[in-house]
Amino acid sequence: MPRLLQLLVLMSMAALVVSCGPRTSSRPPQSSLVGKPAPSVNLELLGGGDLDLAKHKGKDIVILDFWATWCGPCVAAMPVVEQVAAEYRSRGVVLYAVNQREDARTIRSFLKDQGINVNVALDSNGSVGDTYGVQGIPTMVIIDKGGVVRDVHIGFNPDLENELREQLDAILASPGSAESETAQLEDGRSPFERERSQLVGQAAPAVNLKLLNGNDFDLADHAGKEVVILDFWATWCGPCVAAMPILEQVAEEYKSKGVVLYSVNQQEDAKTIRDFLDEEGLKVNVALDSDGEVGEAYGVEGIPTMVIIDKQGIVRDVHVGLSPGLENELHKQLDEVLKNPSSSKPDETQPQ
Repeated sequence: MPRLLQLLVLMSMAALVVSCGPRTSSRPPQSSLVGKPAPSVNLELLGGGDLDLAKHKGKDIVILDFWATWCGPCVAAMPVVEQVAAEYRSRGVVLYAVNQREDARTIRSFLKDQGINVNVALDSNGSVGDTYGVQGIPTMVIIDKGGVVRDVHIGFNPDLENELREQLDAILASPGSAESETAQLEDGRSPFERERSQLVGQAAPAVNLKLLNGNDFDLADHAGKEVVILDFWATWCGPCVAAMPILEQVAEEYKSKGVVLYSVNQQEDAKTIRDFLDEEGLKVNVALDSDGEVGEAYGVEGIPTMVIIDKQGIVRDVHVGLSPGLENELHKQLDEVLKNPSSSKPDETQPQ
């Protein structure tokens, strides 16, 4: 049977199968996975070897394409996903086609007939699909370098290619991504490092926010007592997720020296934040910047943004994005702040 006719027959048959995802351009409601750490994946690969999702954390953006050979929309979507992944490979994007409950012989025969060359992971009992809440296929899950699910796309539609490109471009353009962090100015500093000079040396803008635990956070209460780290973040931000354990560890090490950390969440609801902290096992003090006003006051344009404020209420350092040397940079800056406090108090005309 000619390949085109075979494809049309498969798609017609798949339309009668309840478990096969929609093919219209209207997307279903956002998955509950989006913004959360991706569930672990450990599967055998069709070509040999294993897929361990954890090994890609901090290195690659991963697309998981849940599919089956009998699913018409899966057949139509696969060449599109394969093409987009190939175009973005040099930018750190990898694709795994996670087959649902089919044997290796069936899959190999299908790939050979269709002329498709993808890396297939064998979810033989469907346990990974169940963990990801897959109810219709194809389901495409995009996971950023921080290991956070950024998008879940169900079904095939004519705009799939553009939607995948837009989502990948958005992830790659996010502050803290590999591409944004390696963009350097002529003097060797990143755009984010250049921008921080606007706050450094100035009195820290006032902060009055509710904490996730119900208490209040007033930055002025720490004046003359503690060095304060403000970490502006969100649960959906991969670099934020990767940076948070580092910040938590460093802040704990310096706690006895009068350093306190507040994780200033940007415009997310309390339930989303609590669920995230529980899943990640983090015990940070979260301040709720529900309308983003404090972030605006501090000129936050990309997250994570970390602001170090000394005991005199002066901004001593602003770090934007995640870098491999973050822990050492924080140690260095905190040591400097503790050793050499500001020589003068903040200008009384500036907000405290």
